[in-house]
Amino acid sequence: MIARVTLLCAAVLALGACNKGADGNAATAGNQAEPASAKGTLSDVLARPDATRFAAAVRSVGMEPVLKGPGPYTLLLPTDAAMNAAGDLGTDKAKLARLLSNHVLPGTITVADVAKAIAAHGGKAQLATMAGTTLTATRQGDAIRLTGPGGAATVTDAEEVFGNGVVHRIDGVLQPAR
Repeated sequence: MIARVTLLCAAVLALGACNKGADGNAATAGNQAEPASAKGTLSDVLARPDATRFAAAVRSVGMEPVLKGPGPYTLLLPTDAAMNAAGDLGTDKAKLARLLSNHVLPGTITVADVAKAIAAHGGKAQLATMAGTTLTATRQGDAIRLTGPGGAATVTDAEEVFGNGVVHRIDGVLQPAR
């Protein structure tokens, strides 16, 4: 079981490295450069007091190296409140790794990129996740709403820039298709 989880995490890293510039996301059209104000790596958010459940899940499946990797990635980070509302995420490490990968997008995708893609694509933009699912981004007033096969979330705090990507906080857990 541990070997499968390690293999899944390695596949996620490899997939990210292969997807630069051709990641399937409507919002990344050429936006792969490291932002000028970058600091640390995405793994730094795991030390935040409001991300303890997500951090514990990432560590339990050995996915922290992905967030320390070269990227670039976009991390959709559910708050502890969102993780608590999702309830028990189970003990199956492969399923948990897939759920966490559903919160990682290849490329650096800003809210401005998503908003432009939504406008350019008739009110909806498709975002490919590292789990192989597709999220649909729409606007609800000034907010960006993400809907996937197993849930929806709103971006509540956008654009924390790191050396290997960007973090957007969300108010829900985006379950992949079961």
